[in-house]
Amino acid sequence: MNYTPSENTSLALAYLYETYGKPGQLTKKLGAGIDGTVYYTSHRTVVKVHVRQQSYQKEVEAYERLRDHRVTSILGHAVPELIASHHIFKIVEMTIVTIPFVLDFASSIIDEKIDFESGAMDHWYRQKRDDFGTNWPKAIAIYNFLWERYGIFYHDLTPKNCCFVNPGDPLPHDDDYDFDATGSEEN
Repeated sequence: MNYTPSENTSLALAYLYETYGKPGQLTKKLGAGIDGTVYYTSHRTVVKVHVRQQSYQKEVEAYERLRDHRVTSILGHAVPELIASHHIFKIVEMTIVTIPFVLDFASSIIDEKIDFESGAMDHWYRQKRDDFGTNWPKAIAIYNFLWERYGIFYHDLTPKNCCFVNPGDPLPHDDDYDFDATGSEEN
């Protein structure tokens, strides 16, 4: 089931109220994608409202694995720490990270690698190399490290999710939406 932006906002606010026992605020929308919507909260955390149970479960499993290994960074990239999850609301609450970071594990797979058809993996590598440009060696090192060290197949390796600091680059999420005290969008 896909939620509307209003429903995502309502779920996030209901989660904050249930978790903290008082109304919370969504202070900024960080982004939305096929897996869900991410918001900054007034509790100095980030919540992600997932669209599908499967992506929620994958993300929770990955963050639990990282938490179990006390991972807060990978090769110099900050990793959000899991604070809480709510299986009914399909919400993951995490710490806030700054660039450089690696995040968004909703497409990851634990302890199992996808077998691509012949030539598909070569195409994937070429595409990712083009996407990351000069950061490709570092990006693939993070990808390999996640698999080899923690058994996390990080399927969604993109410059938005594995973000680097390069002089002169604009910061991601420059088109954020602002929210008022009730969580309503103010475009």
